[in-house]
Amino acid sequence: AQFSLSHACYLLAYPLAGWVGAAAGLSSAALVLGVLALAGTIIALVLWPAPITSGMGAESDTAAPVTAPDHEERLNRRGERR
Repeated sequence: AQFSLSHACYLLAYPLAGWVGAAAGLSSAALVLGVLALAGTIIALVLWPAPITSGMGAESDTAAPVTAPDHEERLNRRGERR
């Protein structure tokens, strides 16, 4: 998903840089792309899921990954878990 998202952003940003650069100059293009990057950063900070934390509020390196409820059962059926 991150690969697709980054390439979708490239698909929009590269032509935008060329059009703005040709129409208004490279300084304007840099400013527009900087604003776009700042907006993307703010949106990511707001929408990105929070890390799983332990009871003390610190990030836990040993926290179990979030999986489907029947994940272990499916692994057992496929012979990947014994």
